[in-house]
Amino acid sequence: MVQKLVELTEEEVEKLEELARWLDVPAQELLHSAVNNLLRTPVAPARVTEEQRRRAAAIPSFDSGPSDLSANHDKYFAEAIEERWRST
Repeated sequence: MVQKLVELTEEEVEKLEELARWLDVPAQELLHSAVNNLLRTPVAPARVTEEQRRRAAAIPSFDSGPSDLSANHDKYFAEAIEERWRST
């Protein structure tokens, strides 16, 4: 094995040691496992192609209504009922 010096923040070390205690494994084993999992993960493309940009731009957007609907739904419901009542 090759040794590599890695600098971690105090918080990272604390969390790593806490996780190691919780799993009852050495912190070094957690680091090896994390690196191996990362290396097995497919890497996403680094650049968005022009075709991908065009396709994204072609996706239709829609108006989802008022931005405060969740907070003021009772008010909007009452307004809709009043409007419908007036039109009948």
